[in-house]
Amino acid sequence: MTDREEQVVNLVADGAGNRAIAQQLGIKENTVKKSLTRIYDKLGVSNRVELVLYALTQRKVEQAIAPGMPEVPEAIAMDRVTPKINPFALSLKAN
Repeated sequence: MTDREEQVVNLVADGAGNRAIAQQLGIKENTVKKSLTRIYDKLGVSNRVELVLYALTQRKVEQAIAPGMPEVPEAIAMDRVTPKINPFALSLKAN
């Protein structure tokens, strides 16, 4: 994924809506929607919920590697949710 796409994913995972993402990144809301469509395709997810699950799983994996990163709230920790996708396989996809 591009740096911009990673920014969008992180903002979605933090709960931001398309309008807030657009304002924060200085782009149009339609650009955010198009970016999300490309991100869904790249990661093999089909909606915003699956994207958030993917992002939170990645944060949890990164926390195990780099303990100084912000923690995933316990209420939404991935060990309590069974995603339809294998996030470890997805992280190996090329840009």
